[in-house]
Amino acid sequence: MRLANSNWLARLEYLHYDFVGAYSNTSTDITNGVPFNQAGASGPITLDLVRAGVSYKFGGASAPVDSGPSAWASPLPVKAAARTSLWSWTGAHAGYGWAHDPFSELVGSPGSSGLLQNIDGRGGLGGFPAGANWQRGALLGGLEIDLSRTGIRGQTSATGALVLPPFTDITSITWGDKVEMLGSARARLGYLVSPTTLLYGTGGLAWTEVDSTQANVDHVTSPGTTTVSIFNSTMPLWRFGWVAGLGAEQRIGATNWIARLEYLHYDFGSNISTSFSSTTGGVTTFAPGLTSGHLTVDVVRAGANYMFGSPDGAPAARIDEARPVPTSWNGFYLGLHGGGGVGNDPFSQTGALQLLRPDVHSAGWLAGGQAGANWQTGRWLAGMEIDISATGIKGSGTSPALEVFPGQFNSETTGDTFNLLGSARARLGWLSLPNLLVYGTGGLAWAQVTQETIRQFASGGTVTTATTSRVGWRWGWAAGLGAETRIGQSNWLGRIEYLHYDFGTTHDQIFALSTGASSFSEGRLTSDVLRVGLSYQLN
Repeated sequence: MRLANSNWLARLEYLHYDFVGAYSNTSTDITNGVPFNQAGASGPITLDLVRAGVSYKFGGASAPVDSGPSAWASPLPVKAAARTSLWSWTGAHAGYGWAHDPFSELVGSPGSSGLLQNIDGRGGLGGFPAGANWQRGALLGGLEIDLSRTGIRGQTSATGALVLPPFTDITSITWGDKVEMLGSARARLGYLVSPTTLLYGTGGLAWTEVDSTQANVDHVTSPGTTTVSIFNSTMPLWRFGWVAGLGAEQRIGATNWIARLEYLHYDFGSNISTSFSSTTGGVTTFAPGLTSGHLTVDVVRAGANYMFGSPDGAPAARIDEARPVPTSWNGFYLGLHGGGGVGNDPFSQTGALQLLRPDVHSAGWLAGGQAGANWQTGRWLAGMEIDISATGIKGSGTSPALEVFPGQFNSETTGDTFNLLGSARARLGWLSLPNLLVYGTGGLAWAQVTQETIRQFASGGTVTTATTSRVGWRWGWAAGLGAETRIGQSNWLGRIEYLHYDFGTTHDQIFALSTGASSFSEGRLTSDVLRVGLSYQLN
């Protein structure tokens, strides 16, 4: 509800959150013909909220703004004023996609012929997008979110034998991937090759829900006993990554309907790899481990979107100048940035048991892109921005060797590598000068982090090294400060900003049943970044 004749809006709303997906497993052991069944399940988590709030609506744009896609309805003038067309839209799409999940895992003893590898999936998909576009002349920029339900499925199988006399275990394993959902939040940048035909590129954050299914059948034989174990599980996993693609849109006649055809490539990164080596008397032997590699999804889809607003067909005003002076910070912008940052992953523990994890301090470069939109009223400016950065922020720490058993010394080296940093943030700024903006910013943040752990166990003349590399996504918040200035009288904007990322605290607890001793540990992953950037504004 609008409060009187002001720009303040009051609201009351009810929200139901459903964090869909449930873990389930069943197992059956049959020993000498006698069955024993077990089952476990974890249902979806839900949350219900009632909340009240007030919002301030920014208005009073100083640049002309159209209510509909009029620039798509008539030829573009050669020398036109820098009129920005703004509209929002929603629609539906359908298509076909394929997924590739390369990995390898040995089934059975070293030398066994059983090797589980590579899941390739195929299937259809359907969903909806929503977004907003800003047009200046033949250039178009926009922000878009979309969500698709998919039928992309695939599986792989292998059989191997593990021999540990007097036991023999013959195992048959089937693993599968079911890509249940695909979603993204992307920027678009396009060019009107004709008044009604748009070609564009797009990229941004992507996410997927993948149901990882596993079916194991184990035949374990020993003198006088045969046990058949049957295990089935479904584990919903959320994976996050990036998406990029190309597309074309065609306005249908003189209507507000737009037909679209696009290709998107999703990359959800790698998951985990392990390896083991043992050195005795200078001779090193390696044992096979698990490698779970890059999960990717490729999609071709077609759709139709409805653009809100009535085309008015009003031609853009003609002026003598080929390049007008920008008069407003309103509109869409797209740019690049670079800089450096540090990461901090401290480790603290309480309790009697000795843990080996060291503190990790990281440093390195970063570079990426940002896209967003501004709304200006007077000297105040509000906006939304998404950004993503590739980084070389990495570091490691090594714990001192501890004698955990008489004659056995253990040590651990832990490393953090920030592969990607991203955020979706609000901005609130003040124009201290007509061409100088100072602002604060904050919102959701995410990072793809590779954590590598190298453990060494030294006993006598044997040194055993176990290496584990895990790629995971961490979610948290980001906040910072920045300044932005217009370069001359152009549409180019230069910026410098500082951002602090906080990805929360992780907790671990270990307990020794034999002695009753325990230890509790925690670490808080953060990153601080200083970066400069350049953006082009459509206004």
